[in-house]
Amino acid sequence: MKKYIPFLMVPMLCMGAISCQDEEESTYSLQVVKSEAYFQAKESKGYIVLSQSGNFTASSSEDWCQVTCKQDSVLLQVSNNTSLEGRTAIVTITSADGSQKVPVSQAGGYFRSDAGQDTFVVNNKQQDLAYAIKTVFDYESSTDASWITPNIGSDGTTLSIASNTSGAPRYALVKFYCASLNQTITTGIYQYETSDFLGNWTAQWQDKSGKQQQKPIQIIADESHPGQMVIEGLQDGIRVPVVAYGNSLAIVTNSYAGMFNSQYQVYVCGLSEDNIIYSKEKETVARHYFCNPEYLNDKLSYPFKADSTFQDGKKMGGFALSAYKNNQNMGAINQFLNLELTR
Repeated sequence: MKKYIPFLMVPMLCMGAISCQDEEESTYSLQVVKSEAYFQAKESKGYIVLSQSGNFTASSSEDWCQVTCKQDSVLLQVSNNTSLEGRTAIVTITSADGSQKVPVSQAGGYFRSDAGQDTFVVNNKQQDLAYAIKTVFDYESSTDASWITPNIGSDGTTLSIASNTSGAPRYALVKFYCASLNQTITTGIYQYETSDFLGNWTAQWQDKSGKQQQKPIQIIADESHPGQMVIEGLQDGIRVPVVAYGNSLAIVTNSYAGMFNSQYQVYVCGLSEDNIIYSKEKETVARHYFCNPEYLNDKLSYPFKADSTFQDGKKMGGFALSAYKNNQNMGAINQFLNLELTR
């Protein structure tokens, strides 16, 4: 029987060790009752409440989390977290009969737009535009445009936009700056309607020889087709039809442009970037060669661009005016590559 005695004593020893541990834990009188130890990225205050007042000390593992002992609490003061990453500090509370460790967590800092786009196009009416910004930090907004007034709220900024009675498109840049993170968000606001394209312009383009051409033109309302417009002056005797295309002005391929020399019917045909003409019988799908105002080099520019490629994958770079007689294509009388308007 003697050789079995050591093995029988092992469970007894283990039971004794567990009992001592439980007794040691129960004798530690200072306990955490509640705490507010999770913080957003902005500097803030919190606390750790203990089960009793008394002699205890507290220390933090990180400089960004400062601690102060007061009666039955440890006061927490965290600084701004300017990193995208969250962070954690350990606060150690020590008394005569032991110590406890309490984790303190802080979320990462961010300053971002939830608007989903960097540029907005609005009509000429007076209106408010909500611009969503997500951050816990304070920020400011500014613009040089007298017709836009930013109003900062809890969920972002509302841009109050005055009505546009100038008769021309206009553009403004709005900036949002967060000093805590030293970050800036910018958004552009275009305000216009397609009727603002009416009037006198200067057209610039490249002809089929690659030479730069320039002529004064007019965009006027088409009396025979309400709601549509025409460009006069690009080609003598021809009125190139244009339509409203969303917020844009568009020249549509395969559209009829009138008579030339009283004997040829003229149609708008697509033109590739390498000067290949896509006649209406070859490219039956209509393409839009559209113009939007673009703010470049501190001024508004009005370049024309294509909404899609041709069926063979080539990019559209302009349009041609092709003459037809008895439904036969007699060739182009003119072509316009990289058309742009200035005013």
